[in-house]
Amino acid sequence: MITVQDVYNAIDARAPFASQEPYDHCGLQVGSMNSPVHKVLAALDLSREVVAEAVELGCDLILTHHPFIWSPLQTVTDDEYAGGLIASLIRHGIAYIATHTNVDKAEGGHSETIAKWIGGRNLTHMEGEECVVLCDLEPVKTSELLAKVKATFDPYAYLVGEDKVVTQAAVCSGAGCSDKLVGCAMSEGRVYLSGEFKHHQLRYAADIGGNLIGFGHYQSEAFYSQIISDWLSPIVQVCRSQQKDPITQR
Repeated sequence: MITVQDVYNAIDARAPFASQEPYDHCGLQVGSMNSPVHKVLAALDLSREVVAEAVELGCDLILTHHPFIWSPLQTVTDDEYAGGLIASLIRHGIAYIATHTNVDKAEGGHSETIAKWIGGRNLTHMEGEECVVLCDLEPVKTSELLAKVKATFDPYAYLVGEDKVVTQAAVCSGAGCSDKLVGCAMSEGRVYLSGEFKHHQLRYAADIGGNLIGFGHYQSEAFYSQIISDWLSPIVQVCRSQQKDPITQR
């Protein structure tokens, strides 16, 4: 019989929980490591819709990318949103594990996958910023790279900076947006791709002649459930959630 611990160990072998960023909250957030697991639901975020989906599908473990419990909960009651979700998991006997920055930086994780999809070669991780993948590109104009990102990930992707030929890229799924990181990622003429930038970082990049390609946070990680399915399918049935982007119109 597969247990929550077995699933946790399988993830840990691919994306060690000890590798998560210091600020992160990966790991078992609800339930017991000893609980049996017959079916897993993988989703980007925990939500009422995802919990209902797990109940309908008969899943006894949910894996999400973004941790749901981030700040301490004062109460767990049905009268509030966060507490109500946790109470619903407990009531239905569903365990819950979050796998965040450990998956972002893993081999075959989000950032590496994006880098490969844009044609990246010779992948390495930025020293001190392992969520960021550096790669070589065949010479390509940034406008052409933007077109590829639009076709592959997000039709609303955008480019900051002049259209020019680049041969290197830095890639960070989700929000790769500390001010220091943006500057380092664009060094040596790289174009920096990420799912989320702040406005002042866009202005900074334009001001120094750098290049950023931004596309939706959701779009940069929407394939999370496929990664989890690939990793866990040898030991347990994995259902990929039908969860959609929370943004309904753009």
